[in-house]
Amino acid sequence: MVQFITHYTEKYSYLDSVRIALEGGCRWIQLRMKDASPEEILPIAEKALAMCREYHATFIIDDHVELAKQIKADGVHLGKLDMPIAEARRILGKDFLIGGTANTFEDVLAHYKSRADYIGCGPFRFTTTKKNLSPVLGLEGYRHIVLQMKEADIHLPIVAIGGITKEDIPSLMKTGITGIALSGSILRAENPNEEMKERFGVVVDELGPDYLAKMVASVTDSEIDAEVKDNEEKFDFADDIIVQSSKDVIEMSSKKFPNSAIKISGNTLIGKGGSLIDNGPVNEFLNHVLPNKTYIVDDLFVYQTDHLGRVTSCSSNRTKAFQKLGGKRNPQRNSDVQKMVIDHLDGRKGLDDGGHLFSRNSGGPNELINQVPMDGKLNKGAYKKLEEIEEKALREGKNVQSKRNLLYKGDSKRPYAIEFITTIDGIETRTILENF
Repeated sequence: MVQFITHYTEKYSYLDSVRIALEGGCRWIQLRMKDASPEEILPIAEKALAMCREYHATFIIDDHVELAKQIKADGVHLGKLDMPIAEARRILGKDFLIGGTANTFEDVLAHYKSRADYIGCGPFRFTTTKKNLSPVLGLEGYRHIVLQMKEADIHLPIVAIGGITKEDIPSLMKTGITGIALSGSILRAENPNEEMKERFGVVVDELGPDYLAKMVASVTDSEIDAEVKDNEEKFDFADDIIVQSSKDVIEMSSKKFPNSAIKISGNTLIGKGGSLIDNGPVNEFLNHVLPNKTYIVDDLFVYQTDHLGRVTSCSSNRTKAFQKLGGKRNPQRNSDVQKMVIDHLDGRKGLDDGGHLFSRNSGGPNELINQVPMDGKLNKGAYKKLEEIEEKALREGKNVQSKRNLLYKGDSKRPYAIEFITTIDGIETRTILENF
């Protein structure tokens, strides 16, 4: 997780800083305009929100709960002297994200009890970005807090902030934190866009493709009941669903589709893909994709969806996936799912294929979560050639890491472009493929 907190400089406005972060790959923006009135913040917040929607990024407003609710931002971040988190939750309800600033484990515990969604923890070192700075934590401070959270069975995402440099990131991530927040250091760089891209890449490398499995949020029994009801209604086979719940995980399975099951923990859904061989049964929960969720499939593939249920990014350790398949090729397609891709995702009949984001030949799931409408010539041409490069590297025993970023226009569920990112034995290549 990489967050960017807006910062105003003589060279860059607040909106400039939002644009720089988004273009650099960041998908979590916090608009922070300390000492500004709601009237001053409103026009900037509306423009920043529109930019974030264009990039399918999460947009958080600092301090101003009512303003976040008014413009339908994704959430709010509250400092120690701001509105209490419990009061903000009462105003915003469960559909808004609420983050809280922490400097000690006691702060974290208080935010957890108040139903915060994540923790902004710092400062890592001295920074001029923030007034009234709390005691500097350093690496040992984060290790201590993370350890205390584990001992207390608190599983909130924790994001480090405060004077973090590129060189700090590997050591910071090893403390057990979930991500980092960046601000002024990006804008002070000679090339802020490239600096953002580089730091984002370092974080992703440290986290790995399966890092989201660690972001399991603890919820109360009443919250589980509400989550179950909310999710059941989004599946057209809801009357067949069997629900089991524990302290922090909802397990849902289908009587009608015996191969179909999913675990729901906060905004993370964890499930197994259907049969990879012989056009076998699929996991229907992965064919009915929910909005604003993170999907972890087979512990190998990670998919992120936006507010319209569109996959906006996905990543995989392809070497592990290939090894799991035993090196076998999977020539089979599931024809029913292929039809769903065209019918439900704004596909062009006769022109588009159900294009697999991660190829079936190297273990990619057959479900809708792994497919998008893809121009037939692209699917069989440039996209296939890039897949074959990955597959050849896999057969040669090389370490292959893959990521796809999907770009959309308006409310269309058909991507107009796909960024194909492959890292083979540490060497990364990026290709933008237009889906016309």
